[in-house]
Amino acid sequence: MSIFLNIGSAKRHEETMVRLVFLLPLLMSLGWYLFLRNYGIPLKQGLRGFIYIGAFNAIIALVLWALILITNR
Repeated sequence: MSIFLNIGSAKRHEETMVRLVFLLPLLMSLGWYLFLRNYGIPLKQGLRGFIYIGAFNAIIALVLWALILITNR
């Protein structure tokens, strides 16, 4: 039960996670770039993958933003 009572620590953890969310699209894009490079696929042909990564991460950001608004934090 002490885990649920230590709200200050949980809030600091949430702030750290929100600050690190920007790493997700960077890591996904780097992974996609390395995949394309490994298989010899031109970047122009793999552009759609970068668009999907951007859209996916935008949706995640909107959902997290909405959750913050809903929970009033």
